[in-house]
Amino acid sequence: MNVQNKTGPSVEVDKEIDANILLSSAQKQQIKARSSEYKAADLSCLKAIAQAAINVELFTIPLYMT
Repeated sequence: MNVQNKTGPSVEVDKEIDANILLSSAQKQQIKARSSEYKAADLSCLKAIAQAAINVELFTIPLYMT
């Protein structure tokens, strides 16, 4: 993916986020140990967070266009 910098040449960006870097081993164990009875609540929270992020992006688009 090429990213065009406004003040310089385009830069090649091929970096992916590695989940192993972001989470410690203790955090991974806590996630794996979480009871499956919370799955519905977890999915609901994930959808709400994603929708909030989408709302922020859609709110800011008109501001950037003006």
